[in-house]
Amino acid sequence: MSCFSGCFDKTIDAVARKMLASRNDLTTETKDLLRELEDSVAVVLCLVIPENTIDSNKNPLTDAEVNTHAIDLGWKKTGEGFHDWEADPDSVKKTREQVSGKFYVYILNKDDITESDPATKIALKALTFDLFFPLEDQNIFFKDDEAAKRFMDNLGYSPGKAMPVTYNTDFNMQSDASFSRIFFYSLGVVLLVRQKGTSRSQYGPLEVDMPLQHLAVRKSYRKYGARVHFNIKQQVTAIYDYGKDRYFLPGKQGWENAKMLAKVTAFTLITAREHLSWTHLLCSQVMTTAMILRLAPSHPIRRLLTVFSFNAARVNHSAFNSLVPENSILHRATAFEYRSFKQVFDLSFQTCNIFEPFPDRQYNAAIQELVDDGKLPYVTNGVEYYEIVRKFVAGGVAKAGE
Repeated sequence: MSCFSGCFDKTIDAVARKMLASRNDLTTETKDLLRELEDSVAVVLCLVIPENTIDSNKNPLTDAEVNTHAIDLGWKKTGEGFHDWEADPDSVKKTREQVSGKFYVYILNKDDITESDPATKIALKALTFDLFFPLEDQNIFFKDDEAAKRFMDNLGYSPGKAMPVTYNTDFNMQSDASFSRIFFYSLGVVLLVRQKGTSRSQYGPLEVDMPLQHLAVRKSYRKYGARVHFNIKQQVTAIYDYGKDRYFLPGKQGWENAKMLAKVTAFTLITAREHLSWTHLLCSQVMTTAMILRLAPSHPIRRLLTVFSFNAARVNHSAFNSLVPENSILHRATAFEYRSFKQVFDLSFQTCNIFEPFPDRQYNAAIQELVDDGKLPYVTNGVEYYEIVRKFVAGGVAKAGE
């Protein structure tokens, strides 16, 4: 087996070298950096992922793929009547996937319109085999921020290429003002509103607490875990580093490192919990599975949800295989030992509130003050949007007939 593994490694190395040599669009600087990578799989992924993303963006699925006569997965017709349907569960390939000890989900290989690509599944599954693709961390440093930007842009990881064009022009992710905006006007706000009580800290009434310091990480990496403090003016005032058991203050020694720790901790937590666990697996996939297995094609809720679950099964199937297993892309992209990852998934399952109606959600006094003053659009716009969707669904159901 070791001989076979060695031959396999040499094959992947040869593939990576050939791909790199054929890319005339890459600069010498980019190629030299990629050659520093000892993991040939990482080189291949760096080259392939942006190309595939760009191709997908050029040829997106459209409403032409939605054919209403094909909406019948999981059911079979029993008569000429509109409601003459009988459940046919054998027509649906459903697998129970264990995410962690307390968290499992049923994954479908297709929905009414699209289905997962078997080749993609095989490739993602192969990536988790440690024998062939061992998880070998390696740290490579750019000489400065501009070199990193050139590298990313040359590979296609930039706005307008593999990344969407941003509508922000003054969000540099580095200044203290930009850092604060992450937690009030960007994805970090989902962590802010979970603050149970108003903080009594000298650093202000608002905080984002991310106590992940107990979770083991791989060697050569430091642990996650930070608590970010803000005043009522939405300005960052201090960051507590759980690993170092000390506060860091704006402009003082260690401040920029503390901000980086807070950003990385926040993005990692949101990716694993709010995005992957809640949005993909506990909302989108649960809804899609229930719709297909429990609601006949004539049911008004299924007819409505079919539009909004378009391509969901394929995306969620790919998300599970690429992001959940040990040695998957997400595991490799973070510092966590896999046992820590499973603890994050357990935490995600236990704390999920994604099905709680937006208008029913409660906030502490400091958060509510911002809401009342119109300074937290995540909540005010969220409530307004919830009402728009509620009226839309109610109107559709009312007009659906018996």
